[in-house]
Amino acid sequence: MSINKKRLPTHKTVMINDVKCTAFCEQITCIRKIDLSKYIRSLTKEEFKEIEDGIKVQLALNDKKEAKNAEKHKKIKKKANIYFLCLMKFGMISQR
Repeated sequence: MSINKKRLPTHKTVMINDVKCTAFCEQITCIRKIDLSKYIRSLTKEEFKEIEDGIKVQLALNDKKEAKNAEKHKKIKKKANIYFLCLMKFGMISQR
């Protein structure tokens, strides 16, 4: 019996022995190699990329957010440099 569930951006499809399966990227778990019962197969590059994207969504590591944070940091740093130069100009900070 198959239950149709809502697809989430953290649910990625992989094929295992010609059966369509879902990798749940929100269930990140560490396991020991010894606990693996048997090798089935490696992921294709496309499947690995899909799962990697799902993990990025789960951990809120999307590229847009990173770019926005980098731009924000750049602006703050620029403002701090201007403030520092103003303090130096008015003799509130001495140069060594």
